[in-house]
Amino acid sequence: MEAPAGSVRPLPDAEAGPGRLSPNLKLYAVGGVILLSVAYLVYINLGSTVAYYLTVPELLRRAEAAGAVDRVRVAGWVVDGTVERSAGGGLKFVIEEEGARIPVVYRGVVPDIFGPGIQVVVEGDFRDGTFQAKTLLAKCPSKFESQLPAQQN
Repeated sequence: MEAPAGSVRPLPDAEAGPGRLSPNLKLYAVGGVILLSVAYLVYINLGSTVAYYLTVPELLRRAEAAGAVDRVRVAGWVVDGTVERSAGGGLKFVIEEEGARIPVVYRGVVPDIFGPGIQVVVEGDFRDGTFQAKTLLAKCPSKFESQLPAQQN
């Protein structure tokens, strides 16, 4: 029997039928694709910017085995009497940690507190027995020691 003229017929069920996905499933699928895309981009970008942190003795051992070490970060103390500044803005110095020493060459902005006896972190490549630093960070010396207040009797 047909519906009378002007009446509204119900629409066929949109969720029913073969090959149709529910709106929630579509939303989850799109969200999953976006999430995987972002994760992939983060993975690719981190791979090119990660620098391993090594101690000076670890770096020397690795260089002994491999010959050169790329993209590494090393911390050490600037050895007194080894700082040489060139007219072109270059800087040469030696860092030491646990009795092991490596020469460092750096060209760039030098932190104000840089000097002998300061702990520095250098990032770059170690080749031919010299560390070619691309980044130089100086750690601030601890000027403020915690002191116990004077005890009153």
